[in-house]
Amino acid sequence: MSEKKGSPAFMEITREKDEELGGLMDQLLELINKPGALDAKTKTLIILALDALENHGDGVEGLAARARDLGATEEEIKEVIRIVFVVSGLQSLVAGSRAYKD
Repeated sequence: MSEKKGSPAFMEITREKDEELGGLMDQLLELINKPGALDAKTKTLIILALDALENHGDGVEGLAARARDLGATEEEIKEVIRIVFVVSGLQSLVAGSRAYKD
């Protein structure tokens, strides 16, 4: 199976070791990345936010570079990271507030 430009190592390994699953992953990626209601830059910024929320630093780094290639500004990337920070901080507060008795 051919290597996909900019693919993370785990995807390359999956394509090599399980061609059927790798092919399905590629189809899914094609589906979410094809032109639609959201442009490629917006989709990339959303995926960047989700990777940051999940603490996937390598993914965030690669996605930020891709977003820049698609025209994202440093201000746009900064806003995405700020949103993730607020959401992730609030998640901890929501869960942590359950420690308090009524």
